[in-house]
Amino acid sequence: MGKISGQYCAVLFNGYDLSGRSRQFDANVEYLEEDATAFQDGAINSQAGLANLEGSIAAYLDPDDTSGYVQQSWEALKSPGGTTDRVIMFLFGEGATPDEGNAALASLVNQFTANAPETPQSKVMLNAKFKSVGYKPQFGYVAAYQQITNTLTGDTIDLGAAVAAGLNAYLIIFLGAAEDSPGTDTYSIKVQHNTVDNGSWVDYATFVADGSARAGERQASSSSVNRYVRVLATRTGAADDIVGIAVVVCPN
Repeated sequence: MGKISGQYCAVLFNGYDLSGRSRQFDANVEYLEEDATAFQDGAINSQAGLANLEGSIAAYLDPDDTSGYVQQSWEALKSPGGTTDRVIMFLFGEGATPDEGNAALASLVNQFTANAPETPQSKVMLNAKFKSVGYKPQFGYVAAYQQITNTLTGDTIDLGAAVAAGLNAYLIIFLGAAEDSPGTDTYSIKVQHNTVDNGSWVDYATFVADGSARAGERQASSSSVNRYVRVLATRTGAADDIVGIAVVVCPN
């Protein structure tokens, strides 16, 4: 039986795709242990508490280039602290660049550290550590991960069955239209659902971010979601601006 290689993973954070600039990431999801031992119990009892994600990224400092997108790893990781929640995604490609239906992990996080332990013989690296905030980290599926210049109708994701508890969706705009001069196109980005693969699609969640700038966003819903979901990103404009979008859908 074949195994999935880490070579095809992708990591996105704070509106940037760091996949081609990174060499390592860690993502540790745990439920904090709570003591539930009562008087006269014959053994220590415990139960799962709040969910937590602790993660780290090791990224190369990319040099200036001529594309206009300089030092993205620096821009993404240089500002730890603060109170702004940021979306992080880890996408697990199956022998190729991550595609619709591949496994993924997404969360809102805060960045707590940034350091650069260098030697003259090594490439300049930036290391950053994160922790989840506000909501539990979630495993789900890649619903979109590509650069587009026109309306995108994503491939169908089969959740296996309808999910009564609903679905949360995460978006990262990793290449905003405004950065690709003249940058006039915008997008309405939605997650839709359907009872059958080829039936009538209904909007389930609509993101606020419109592709005009780098962004990260979480849309949460506890409303029942049908078995089949997809991404629809509808373009307004005709400038063929390049916009990168990554969407992860996570059943509750």
